[in-house]
Amino acid sequence: MKREPVKSNEINNEILEEVLTSLKKDFGFNEPPSQNWLKTGNLVFDWFTGGGIPLGKTIEVYAKEGTGKTTLSLWLIKVFQQQEGIGVYLEPEAVTEDERMKEVGVDTERLLHKWPDTVEEVFRIVQKTIDLVKSQIPTIVVLDSLASTSTEEEIVKDFGERTMGSQARALSLGFRKIARKIGGSKVCFLILNQTRTDLNIQFGDNVTTSGGAPPKFYSSIRIELKKVEILKHGDKPYGITVAGFTKKNKCAPPFRRIKFDLLFKSGLDESSFYFHFLKDRKLVDRRGIYYKLPSGASFTRQNFCEKLRDSEFRNEVESIIQEELGEE
Repeated sequence: MKREPVKSNEINNEILEEVLTSLKKDFGFNEPPSQNWLKTGNLVFDWFTGGGIPLGKTIEVYAKEGTGKTTLSLWLIKVFQQQEGIGVYLEPEAVTEDERMKEVGVDTERLLHKWPDTVEEVFRIVQKTIDLVKSQIPTIVVLDSLASTSTEEEIVKDFGERTMGSQARALSLGFRKIARKIGGSKVCFLILNQTRTDLNIQFGDNVTTSGGAPPKFYSSIRIELKKVEILKHGDKPYGITVAGFTKKNKCAPPFRRIKFDLLFKSGLDESSFYFHFLKDRKLVDRRGIYYKLPSGASFTRQNFCEKLRDSEFRNEVESIIQEELGEE
């Protein structure tokens, strides 16, 4: 009687089972961690990043000067505080006043505002925060900004002495030390960075950032901000419109785009996420300065925020956005 040959996939399954069993026995096995998110309550921003603000991850936000990096970070701190989270604001530049933070909605009584001297001190604070918080309380640690943070080597040496690459080396060591710890915590490390012009690139995208390669590699999400419009009442500016792009995202599909308004007095206008989404995707009819929802409710750019306070209007807007996002 002729024996039937054993199928190759059956052999592969047996080998696979044997290998996995042996590896688990000798080295143990770690369950892949599930991604924790802190929802901002804004459908558009949560879609933009993939689910809100990722906990246990590093985010880099970079842009030119005057593009709203600080204001965006303060809004994110406010979101954490509104959900009983903790905010840590590390600012080597030492220029943001408490009064400004209060204007944009940050509770300064529940904020740790520290002026670190070096990159090494920043990572010691981040590491200590992770050890204290662990997986208990959602926490955001903001570094504003990386470009202005010196290193211990630069502090010790005199002006003119070579310290090339010292910041990149310190960052690489710091990220390696916190990488495993931050992944199992509820801490989000938000790095604000400035753009520079790479003189070695003559054609194509010559925009680079401070700190070398480590922030690019260790950041789970990298967001680029660009100023697209100055908002004015007559000749008097009162804010700017900013476009955000996810250049890298390991938590969701990258290359998503949003727009929002930053007002000089009150900070980030949360309703502007919805307004620009509806407008740019042509989900509303436009007649001059007026926009109309499918139900017939009309609004302008100036009164959209006020209209959103009406629950019926807000429900219709959010249902339109959810339907649009559900198709992606």
